[in-house]
Amino acid sequence: MTDVLTELPNRRYAMSVLRQLWSSVDAKASILTCMMIDADGFKQINDNYGHESGDIVLQALARELSHSVRNDDIVCRLGGDEFIIICTDTPLNGAMYLANLVSKTVAEMRVKAGMGVWKGSISIGVAVRDHTMKSPDSLLKAADDGVYMAKHDGRNCVRSIQVATKD
Repeated sequence: MTDVLTELPNRRYAMSVLRQLWSSVDAKASILTCMMIDADGFKQINDNYGHESGDIVLQALARELSHSVRNDDIVCRLGGDEFIIICTDTPLNGAMYLANLVSKTVAEMRVKAGMGVWKGSISIGVAVRDHTMKSPDSLLKAADDGVYMAKHDGRNCVRSIQVATKD
């Protein structure tokens, strides 16, 4: 269950892990968080320089994401230019902090793509499982809504539709 291009776990693996963790969180009353990530400007790289250049960007981004997270975090490629980071025992404010670190690290990237350069930029949506969520899909939807908000707010930022509380 590995994405051939990026060598990261794929969508199927991510969904399997989310379902397992969902059940485990029920049993342990622990925290389950996910960060949905979308590469900004990726379509222009593909359109202007071809899919081979886009593949180079995705491979570089996958490596950077993998190196930017903690050992227990799980980075997967969902497809296209979308990735997910699954975290356990990480409250919203901790996840927002981690997402901002990842965003800053990626922002330093410069990836040669054809005759151009992809300047690292990602939009991240962060969501933590709460009592209103009935399935892993609802957690993913909340994270995806955060990505949409980040794109709407100008890209290259981190957003959540949830509100962090003080620990």
